[in-house]
Order: sequence, then structure tokens, then C-alpha cells
Amino acid sequence: MIESFRTTALDSGVFEKRRQHQLLEWMQTLVQDELLTRFLHHPTVAAIRQDLEDQVVAGRLPVATAVETLLETAWPTH
Repeated sequence: MIESFRTTALDSGVFEKRRQHQLLEWMQTLVQDELLTRFLHHPTVAAIRQDLEDQVVAGRLPVATAVETLLETAWPTH
């Protein structure tokens, strides 16, 4: 019974499609992890991050403003 299911799944391409999906998810996860690591270790981001976090926690800076400041610091758009 199990072998019959396996044969049917292999013949229909279900296993291959699932594997392809897994590979793409893995790739996306690795990209996200590496982007976050590089972002957090960017020298200027690292230098200002704690201060921005402190301001957010104290209610002196909106979260969106802190995020925009960090992103613009790492990857200027202007």
C-alpha cells in the first residue's frame, strides 16, 4: 500500500514539485537570514540602533520612523 502511494506520487510529479518548493523556501530563508545579518552588522546601523531602540521604548520615536532611519542608514535612497 505504501509502495503504491510512493509510486503514484513519483509518477505524478508530486514529490518533485514538493522538493522544488522546499528548495525555493530554503533559498528565500537563507537570503532573509543573510540580509538581516548584514543589516544588523552594518557599522552605522550598529552604531545608532541601540539609541533608536531606546527612543522607541521610551515613546519618543515612532517605530516606523526608527525603522526608516535604520534602513536609510544602511541603504540610502537619496
